[in-house]
Formats: sequence, structure tokens, C-alpha cells
Amino acid sequence: MPFPLALIELRKSISLETAKLSYPGRMAGGMRPIVTKGAKENIEKYFVSTFPNNRIWLDLAEIGANYDEWHRNESYLLSEYLERGRYLDDPGNTSSVVATKFINTFMHQLMKYEHFRPLWTKIHLPLDSQVFSGFQSLRRTLPNCVALENINRIARLKSAYSISFEST
Repeated sequence: MPFPLALIELRKSISLETAKLSYPGRMAGGMRPIVTKGAKENIEKYFVSTFPNNRIWLDLAEIGANYDEWHRNESYLLSEYLERGRYLDDPGNTSSVVATKFINTFMHQLMKYEHFRPLWTKIHLPLDSQVFSGFQSLRRTLPNCVALENINRIARLKSAYSISFEST
């Protein structure tokens, strides 16, 4: 049975609002922009028309059961979109990491809607320089934590947007 038009429009509206809110302000500005100027509108369109919003609405339990696999696949698809559109500003940045940042931030913004909160324990922390600074502070509190040392080792070598999946 098809969805009523009002429900489809509501989902699109929520997707667009979430995409606008999840676009980190410094991604295209500042001294070291991550994406090209004008990419914001195209990334918002991606989240409204290409990202599987209806599936998230309808299959929360299935997505939650396989969240990491689903997340990896969606990051890959968005990274291909970023590369095809030549939206990365810095060639040193990794498209899959930039895509993952957008998806993680989008999923965090969805948590303001009660319907999506069953995924709260599954979603990933969006990494950026502020998170890495927090990890540095934690290292002083937990000096013998191997996981923190590994994160800080990687963070010292690269920007948050140039880390590969293999290095983590």
C-alpha cells in the first residue's frame, strides 16, 4: 500500500531539516575547507533524495541489528557521490572519512526525533579536531589506556578528515 502524500512530504521535510542542521559550519569555510564552496546544497539534496530515509523510518530494528555494516555501506555510497561531484576541497582528505562525518552528524541530528532513538546506542561519534582534543585531555586522566594512545597517535599524524579505515 503506498504511503499517503502527507507522510512522504513529512519525511522529506525532516530529512532536509536534518541535513541542514547536520552540515558542520566549518566544512566549507575557514583556512582549510573540507568541501568545496557550494557543496552544501548538493549534500543536502543527497540526504533528501538519495540517502535511505524511508528505510530508516521503516526498518529501525533491522538497521540497528546490522548498524556497522549499514553505516559502512552508506559511507561508501556518499563518498562516491562526493568524489563524482568533486566536492572535496583538499586532496589530502579521504572521501570515505568526510562522508562518514556527514552521516554521523546526520544520524546524531535524527536523535531529536523520538522515533529514531532506538538507534542511539548504535550511532557513531562524529570525529573532528574538538573530539581529538577531548581524547588528548582524557589521556592525561587515563595515562595507561592503550585505546586512547592509539587514537592520539593517529590524531597527531593526520587531520580528522584524512584518516583511513585501515589506520584505525
